[in-house]
Amino acid sequence: MFDQELECCGAEFEKNHISFFGLLTLSFPVIVISFVLLVILSPLRLFKKRFQILETLFRSCMKLISEKPLMAKTKCSLAGSMFKVSPRLSGLTFKYFNFSIYLFVWILILTLLKVVF
Repeated sequence: MFDQELECCGAEFEKNHISFFGLLTLSFPVIVISFVLLVILSPLRLFKKRFQILETLFRSCMKLISEKPLMAKTKCSLAGSMFKVSPRLSGLTFKYFNFSIYLFVWILILTLLKVVF
């Protein structure tokens, strides 16, 4: 995988540890920037296959974020309670729970910076 070869995006593969701070400061912004670039450059992707590195970077950072055990018990109980309503919604909740936590932390940081400055 791309991220394991470069040992980037907040991961220390020698220690088998993914840091919260590394994912918050590096992986999450990389996901946002690469997603925006993928959307903007999507018409060009039909003609060229040079955007594979951008897609690989996006997928590897998303996988790193989803593998970090953040509030695992809450994640399981929330997805389990949503399973009664909709199994697909439950699956999406389980898959993107960590991403939503990082998104919330970034929104909180940006809001606090706006209030302070």
